[in-house]
Amino acid sequence: MPPVHLSPFEVNGEHISDLTQEQFPDLLRRLLQAEARAHGIPLDGSHVASVIHAPDGGEDGRIEWRDGPARTPFLPVGSASSR
Repeated sequence: MPPVHLSPFEVNGEHISDLTQEQFPDLLRRLLQAEARAHGIPLDGSHVASVIHAPDGGEDGRIEWRDGPARTPFLPVGSASSR
């Protein structure tokens, strides 16, 4: 298989699987905040669980907003969650 060339800010499945239980929420939080900042979405609408194995129905992170764009390149609607 030929090597995969990623840009400096791309993340693939192997990167995610290599993260610890402490690193994954931090990455998810940073990604949500970066996308929100880039598109003028308030940061107070984002939440990432600190414990990814908590019995919460499988939701690891969420961002919701009313003001701002209807969608972004990575957030398809005015709210998005990661499971």
